[in-house]
Amino acid sequence: MIIDFHTHAYPDKIADKGVQYIGDFYALPMYGKGTIAHLKQVEREAGVTYTVVLGVAVRPDLVQSINNWLLSVLDDELIGFGTIHAAYEDNAGEIARFLAEGCRGAKIHPDMQEYVIDDPRLDSAYDYLSQVEAPLMVHLGDARYEYSMPQRLAKVMDRFPRLKVIGAHLGGYTRWDDALTLCGRENLWLDTSSALWALDPALSRNIIERHGEDRILFGTDYPVSLPEREFQLLDRLGLSDSVKEKILYRNGAELLKIPARK
Repeated sequence: MIIDFHTHAYPDKIADKGVQYIGDFYALPMYGKGTIAHLKQVEREAGVTYTVVLGVAVRPDLVQSINNWLLSVLDDELIGFGTIHAAYEDNAGEIARFLAEGCRGAKIHPDMQEYVIDDPRLDSAYDYLSQVEAPLMVHLGDARYEYSMPQRLAKVMDRFPRLKVIGAHLGGYTRWDDALTLCGRENLWLDTSSALWALDPALSRNIIERHGEDRILFGTDYPVSLPEREFQLLDRLGLSDSVKEKILYRNGAELLKIPARK
C-alpha cells in the first residue's frame, strides 16, 4: 500500500488556471491536469491507496470556500488538509470546523500566501492543532523569499513543542543547508515532494538518514509531478525495501492513524 502525502487539485472549472498558476510561480513544467478525476486516475494506475489533497487559499476571503470544496470531494481514497491564512479572522475555529467535517490536518504555504511561518497571527492555529494533535503541513524553503525559511519553522516548534509538523520538500526545497538544521527534530516529519528531482541523490539520502527513516513521507506534489516518476526517483537513492515501505506507507499510516487492512 502507498500514501501520497502531498498533492494539489482544483474544481474542474478552474483546474487549468490552478495548474498554470503553480507552473508560473515556480517556472516548472506541469505533469498533471489538476482535476480530481485526473488525480485519482494517475494515483490508481500507480497503485496509490490514499492521497492527501492540500488546500491553499492565497487570500483570506477564499479560506472557507476552498475548504468547503475540499470537504465535498473527500472519500475513501482522498484525505484532506484544510487551508488557513494568517489574515483570516478565526483560524482555530475554521480548523475545528474542517476537522469535524472530515479533514485530517491543516496546510500553510507562506510563499504563496505572503506571510512568515512564525507570524503571531497564526499562534491560535498552532495552539489548537497542538491540543487536538492534528498535523500541520508547511511549505518550506523557497530561496526567493523569507516567508518559508526553515529557521522560522524552528522558532514555531520551539514555542509549540507538541505541534506535529510535516515539512514539505524534505524541509528545504531550495534551502538545503537550512533544511539540514531541522533534521532530528521531534514531532517533525519531512515529505519527499518536489525534492527528489531537485537534489543529488546523495544529499536526499543524507537528509533522510539524518532525520530518521521513521519520519519521512512520500509525496508527489501533483500536478508538479506524477507518482511513477517519483517512484523512479526514490528508487535511485538505493534505500532498502524496508525503508521504502516506511516512506511509501507505514510512516504516513501511523501519523494519520490509519488502521491496518486485514
